[in-house]
Amino acid sequence: MFCYQGVWTLCALREGAMEAIGVDGSGPALERARRNAEANGLDPILEEANAFDWMREASDRGERFGGIVLDPPPFVKSKEDLEKGLGAYKELSLRAMKMLEPGGWLFVASCSQRVSPEALLDILRQAAADARRSVRVLEETAQPADHPILLEIPETRYLKGVLLEARG
Repeated sequence: MFCYQGVWTLCALREGAMEAIGVDGSGPALERARRNAEANGLDPILEEANAFDWMREASDRGERFGGIVLDPPPFVKSKEDLEKGLGAYKELSLRAMKMLEPGGWLFVASCSQRVSPEALLDILRQAAADARRSVRVLEETAQPADHPILLEIPETRYLKGVLLEARG
């Protein structure tokens, strides 16, 4: 979800996925994703859609996936956006958890600097409870060295991710 230029989608295919769907609301970004796929000899399914609507419709159809990546743009750009942004992360995560096959994995990324790693884990915990899914954390990720964290500027700690596995 929010595939932008298709990196996650193309990596999934390159690593052996039989099928990979990339969803993004930007036509120009999807055109770049198509060009990236062609340059790499890959054939993903790329769909222009609102990610929230797409996931709701896929969930309502009973679709299931072995892996889902949620890599949205920053939902929380200011203190005033925090509650609404956390709600957006929760809604996406809840729908994704409902669509995971047993043993499937979910990667949730956040580039909202006002969402702490602890807050993201709490949202995922709530989503799992609401989805009635048992999930375990396989890995927590942070930003790489080319995105330095400066102690005097807390806002520089903004990239985080959590890899989860559905346990049934």
